[in-house]
Amino acid sequence: MRACFLPGLMTWQIALLAMMSGASYCRGPYFAVALLAMLCIVWGRLSIRRFSLLGLCFLAGVGLMLCSLPKPPPIPMWAAMPGKTVLAEGEVKSVSGLYGGRVRVLLTNLRQCSDMPILPESIRQKLESQLRREAVYNGSGFPKGYAAVGGEAHNVPGVVSLTLEARDVSGMERPLPGQTLRGAMRFFPSGGSLNYHVQDSRRYWHDREVWVSARMARSGGSPLWLTSKDGKGLCFHLAQWREHWRKQLIAALQTANGDADAAEQKGISLSQSGAMILALLYGDRSALSAQTVDRFASAGLVHSLALSGQHLALAGLAGGLCIWLCSLLWRNVFLRAPRRVLIACAAVPFALCY
Repeated sequence: MRACFLPGLMTWQIALLAMMSGASYCRGPYFAVALLAMLCIVWGRLSIRRFSLLGLCFLAGVGLMLCSLPKPPPIPMWAAMPGKTVLAEGEVKSVSGLYGGRVRVLLTNLRQCSDMPILPESIRQKLESQLRREAVYNGSGFPKGYAAVGGEAHNVPGVVSLTLEARDVSGMERPLPGQTLRGAMRFFPSGGSLNYHVQDSRRYWHDREVWVSARMARSGGSPLWLTSKDGKGLCFHLAQWREHWRKQLIAALQTANGDADAAEQKGISLSQSGAMILALLYGDRSALSAQTVDRFASAGLVHSLALSGQHLALAGLAGGLCIWLCSLLWRNVFLRAPRRVLIACAAVPFALCY
């Protein structure tokens, strides 16, 4: 029975791997072709029946992936005109610091503002001039696949990614989750240029329901209008507490800063070692210089600049090592509590310290 079952099991496994290679073709064609070639080598001599089975499974995987790819939802017409300045506001979902002093803000429930902000006369005239500018396109300016809907009351679906430069937040506090961010923005399709042999940034954002990216409308390099309104609730107060301790850490690192290799971003002068501490503890890379990020990227260590589950697992491994050493000294330690419980309890302090 085992001899009869093993060939069927191997055929099922190879068919499943062929479907996986077909599913990965939409994301990485080179990896999919290499996996399919490896399956042909593993399976040995191919007959017409086997080759047909591999081809059908591969095509089935491609079809399943194409059916499961996220489709762009309808975009309001007022936000589907690339380059047109619009007054908009939305709730801040998350904030992350990027190298070079930039800040990426993810906004939800983005909607159009109806009231004109109170601004100095010179800036107000520039803003009104940009608002009166006609749209470049008669219909939706977004690429094929996007659909536009009329009406100013419609919100932009999903999440909107807004990247702020260092000078944009120089005259205001960094936005916090829970706040309402308001400003003069321009909207574009999410994603970037297609870079071969690397991850598709457009597909990355679509998987996270980010269909639209926003940029600030500027005049002379400065945003025409950008302001924030405090939020309410527990999440906003926790974000304030986290921002307070982030500023305290920056102040402590600035006091201890004596390194000549310092990056000055938005009034923050930190050595690159201090900037790495800020990136590890808070995921904030705004104090990192472009040269430092390039060096980590060349070495394939960019993921190490932020706290991750792998780092916590390594920290927890130190707790497991301590329990092992205790078991060598006290043989009856496992009689008081199970091994898994002791290792988990010992790993928590190391993870918190990390």
